[in-house]
Amino acid sequence: MRSVNVLRAVVALYVILALGHLAPIAISHAQSDTPADLHALVERYAPVLYFHPDEIFRPQPVDVMLASARLRQSRGTLPDVNVLSSVTASSLAAYGDVSYYLDVWLGDAGSSDARNYSALRDYYLSKLSPFSGGPPVVAYARVATDEHMAPVAIQYWFFYFYNDWFNKHEGDWEMIQIDLDRDGNPGWVIYSQHHGGTRRNWSQVPREGGTHPSVYVSLGSHANYFVGDETFPHGVVVGNSQITVLDRTGHSGRIMPQVILLPPDLPGATGQQAAGDEAWMRFGGRWGETIEIRDLGGPIGPSHKGEQWDDPQAWGTSQPLDLDLWYANRLRVDVLGAEAQIGLASERPSIAQAVEFLSGSAILHADLAQDEVLSAAIQAPPNKRFDLTAQVPSPSTGQVNRYLFRGVTTGPSGKADLAIRVGEAPVFFAEGGTPNWPNSVETEDALWDAPDVAWMAQTISTWDLLKGLGISWVVGVVPALVLLALLYYADRYEKEPARLVLSAFFWGAWPAFLIGLAVVLIFRLPIELWGRDAVEAVRFGVLAPAIEELLKGAVLLFIVYRFRYEIDSIHDGIIYGAAVGLGFAMTANMMSFMGAFLVSGYEEMERKIFVEGFLHGLNHAFYSAIFGAGLAYAVLARDTKRRWAVPLAALLAAIAANGIHKVILRNTIGVNPISIGLTWLGALVVFALMFWSLRQQHFCIDRELAGEVPDDLRRTLLRPDARAWAEARALRQAGWRGWRRTRTTFQLCAELAFRKAQSAAHADQPDLAQEVERLRQELQACMTTAAWMPGSAPQ
Repeated sequence: MRSVNVLRAVVALYVILALGHLAPIAISHAQSDTPADLHALVERYAPVLYFHPDEIFRPQPVDVMLASARLRQSRGTLPDVNVLSSVTASSLAAYGDVSYYLDVWLGDAGSSDARNYSALRDYYLSKLSPFSGGPPVVAYARVATDEHMAPVAIQYWFFYFYNDWFNKHEGDWEMIQIDLDRDGNPGWVIYSQHHGGTRRNWSQVPREGGTHPSVYVSLGSHANYFVGDETFPHGVVVGNSQITVLDRTGHSGRIMPQVILLPPDLPGATGQQAAGDEAWMRFGGRWGETIEIRDLGGPIGPSHKGEQWDDPQAWGTSQPLDLDLWYANRLRVDVLGAEAQIGLASERPSIAQAVEFLSGSAILHADLAQDEVLSAAIQAPPNKRFDLTAQVPSPSTGQVNRYLFRGVTTGPSGKADLAIRVGEAPVFFAEGGTPNWPNSVETEDALWDAPDVAWMAQTISTWDLLKGLGISWVVGVVPALVLLALLYYADRYEKEPARLVLSAFFWGAWPAFLIGLAVVLIFRLPIELWGRDAVEAVRFGVLAPAIEELLKGAVLLFIVYRFRYEIDSIHDGIIYGAAVGLGFAMTANMMSFMGAFLVSGYEEMERKIFVEGFLHGLNHAFYSAIFGAGLAYAVLARDTKRRWAVPLAALLAAIAANGIHKVILRNTIGVNPISIGLTWLGALVVFALMFWSLRQQHFCIDRELAGEVPDDLRRTLLRPDARAWAEARALRQAGWRGWRRTRTTFQLCAELAFRKAQSAAHADQPDLAQEVERLRQELQACMTTAAWMPGSAPQ
């Protein structure tokens, strides 16, 4: 009996001890289930938001969209249909399919279009902004629990009326997440960024009041970052090309949003019912108008985002570390293998405000000047051996050097210093020790900046839009026409028929350009349609230059075939070739200028005008002039083999020059002397060839007209000032008819000289001899009735 009593006492004691141990957990779990405790939890860790100074949108309740939205449904190839003309939070709960979408409706299709940023912005600023009496700034807080109902993550969801980044669309959902351990302490913190996010350990997160994470919201995209006043490059794929678009954060508009706690029994993957103001959580469609292009339509809601909602800790830990993904172009010092503190100092006092000090790391979130000198003071355990990395950017070269110091030590004092000078290798000094140089260095290219990509056409007033497009058109068209006129009037002796020069110009401006553009765009379709080799050929400048030069050269071949007698010299071929190239460049530049304006505004358009319109403005004229000169040589050449070899070589040279220029521009950053030199050196060669050809024409006229026409007429023809004087005298004495007759006389003289030279060179072509006789007769008839008189021009 006594043993039984002892056993009962032991069991009772065990139960008491067990209950005493489990009671705090049970109480904690019970408390975490109460609304009051959940509210206290989400308020304790509520984030503080900072915005870029140009950002106008703020996170608000979903009512900010529901008040002006209608519910529509996509039906594949059939037209979309209206489902609800007036939307409430409870009415959305019945529509869980992704084919449904909310469409902000301002009364008509034009102003309500999701891409009409101007109308949606104005509506938001006047009706919905918290600064104009609209809903307040809020965050939807959700406490995710595990199977034991213990909090594992806190999510703060932010809803924005509009996303005005590269991918403009109605509605925008973003979030931050704080993972909790079993003791309820914060661990990982994850900030959403576009289709994913980045994470930091709680100890490295900037905070206010000890528990409120600082969140820096990027301009337009509303992606969240751990650092303000910084840029974050994102690669965006468009077709088969990738462009870089920047997220920019600021440090203004500080606000701690009101927290709206979402009930713990909301749907997620469980399909549980939601009611009241949070019934919208069951809506499975898109929060914004759908658009065909990926990422340009409204996003789906939080509870339908898969793992991000269903298993937040697994999603959060799968995101990359913030410090591993960003800041590739920033000065950074890291101590590896030791607990250390790093201080960073510079001669510029403003540097101190841009330094982020982390455990074992220091990052400077600011640009460095060339040859700038900095000092990193390191405090670590005495005599501790560790590795050290120093990332030193050089904006002038567009590169970053990463230096590695192996096995350095702080010495007895635990202090060391790293001397850094931009453009040189850093030096490590332990207190009282000798200098240490880096063991190795890696050099990589880095991106400091990229144009903000935004569809400008609907962000500005109608007047500014017309003004920008007008400037693009004028700057694209007028210089090309001026150069064409100068080219035409540079022909001193026998001007080419204006109709042929204009035909070449307009062929380059429209058919050649548009066909070439269409072919290139076809090869920018998905790789699966054409194969990787074809797409890579376009990318690396093989097909595009060939297509462009063949299309431009088609009209030159037609002119040579159909009007071969108009080709009197190399100079004529250059004129026709340059004309078709100017037409091509005119349309290409005009479209480029307009595209730059619509995408990035006046600043980018002005840069394009300077680079493409001025520095590289003669590119296409130069390329096609090469082929034109080759064809003219073929017309004039006596050797049959050269008639084929020279034009083919000229075509290949034009394609090569075009391709080399494209490769240089694609593989270099900004304006560079190589591409500029290629353009202007080529243009100078063409000009020199034109000057040489004009000299040859001069000698030809002087030789072939001797004895054919009076000497004073021949001398006048050879002097531009004398011809101008004679034409002016004829105009005064005989009016317009006399002026035209005198010009015709000069034209016939030049044609006769050139045809005589061609006939002598090509004795096997009797039609040339016949052409010479015809010109003689026309010239004699014209001289008989012309206003030309000996002595009518200065001798």
